Amino acid sequence: MRLWYGVLERKVKLKTAATTAIGKMVVDQFAFAPVFLFSFIGLMGAINGDSVGQIKSDIRNNYFDIMLTNYKV
Repeated sequence: MRLWYGVLERKVKLKTAATTAIGKMVVDQFAFAPVFLFSFIGLMGAINGDSVGQIKSDIRNNYFDIMLTNYKV
C-alpha cells in the first residue's frame, strides 16, 4: 500500500492542494479499492482454509456490499 500511495503522490498533481487531495481520493477509490478489496476477500478466505468454491461464493455474495459500504464511508 505504501507503494500505491507513493504513486498517487507522484502522479496526481492538480491546481490546488484541495483538488489534488480530492483527485487522489477519486483515483484511489475507483482504481485501487476494487482490486484491493477483491484480493483481500480472496486472501482472507485462503488464510482461513476455505475452499476455492467457498472463496468464489464469498466474493460473489459479499463484494458488492463491501464496495458499496466502502463508498459510503
